[in-house]
Amino acid sequence: MPRWWLPTSLTVCALLLLSPSADAQTRRRHRRRYRGDTAAALATPVIATPAGPPAAPASAVREDVPILYAAPGYVPPNPYRAGGSVGRRFGPVPENDILATLRTAPVRGNLRNYGNTSVNIRVDFPGPIDGSYKPSELRHEEHWRAEIAAFRLSQLLGLECVPPAVFRVVPEEDLHTGARYGVTFSGGVARGAMIYWVPVLRPSGVGSPDSLSYWSERLTAGVVLADAERPRAHEVSDLIAFDFLIANWDRWNGLNTLEDGDGHLVFRDNNAGFQVPLRSSRYRRVLGWLHRSQRFSRSLVGRARALTLGTLRDAMADDTDGNNTQLLTDPQLREVLRRRDVMVAYVDALVRRYGQTAVYAFP
Repeated sequence: MPRWWLPTSLTVCALLLLSPSADAQTRRRHRRRYRGDTAAALATPVIATPAGPPAAPASAVREDVPILYAAPGYVPPNPYRAGGSVGRRFGPVPENDILATLRTAPVRGNLRNYGNTSVNIRVDFPGPIDGSYKPSELRHEEHWRAEIAAFRLSQLLGLECVPPAVFRVVPEEDLHTGARYGVTFSGGVARGAMIYWVPVLRPSGVGSPDSLSYWSERLTAGVVLADAERPRAHEVSDLIAFDFLIANWDRWNGLNTLEDGDGHLVFRDNNAGFQVPLRSSRYRRVLGWLHRSQRFSRSLVGRARALTLGTLRDAMADDTDGNNTQLLTDPQLREVLRRRDVMVAYVDALVRRYGQTAVYAFP
């Protein structure tokens, strides 16, 4: 045995023991990536087959400039700036009537908490329209902002399936059961989202893993889609795209995929959306749901392309409490745009592979 063999071997072993493993290096990079803003994670997602163009870079976003895949398109003006959402409805009820009631009707009567993991207080307004109040609370703090933000984004996307929601301040004396449920009061008032109480909510048959598999098969490009199933397939496709944009990882559990009295899906309970930082496991979940669909609405994708940081800022400006505070922060809005870029890149890759007619199956 050569004289140099033993010390050399000992040196090599010491270096191996002291050097971090590839797994350890990966874990450290992972922790650094998700300790703060999720831009790095969203910049390099794994896009399922068919392979698409790279996702948007995590570079700074200039005001009013689309990130990567935005294209000229029609985005309706913010109804809070335009004086109302003319012509929009939620089910048979005009959206303007719902919004006016949610903003101004007196909070009185028997207030009951119907929430499971978050406070959700039923408010019986005078007349046919009632509300559900999600205030700031000990467990979920400011998550009520996501409910209003989801509704306003649905307006920009042309969707009429997210229950209307507005910002509302409720005095503590009008919310006498609030402390029992963990509602936080500041200056004698609670702040939160007043959401339309959909009169009829019933199981839709959509939401279980089996049903998701069933509809994802029907949302596969080239698979024959029966006319009778087309409306529900359209709704499921819109829900998948919408949940990806807002990063709502808490959808497919059977309780958040209910239908209204006319049999239409209601995109309810969105307070898990828009989280920054977003856990990598949750991002992979919503990305996986996106890849379950290969058929999309042409108008929804077109409106998503047209979003800019400026249009999102305008839509999220909270002009109801008098201080014009944004519902979401700029980092949250930028993450919406980055996820938009990932979604559009995926859809464009599908179009190149299967053609527009197969992918844009819905108007």
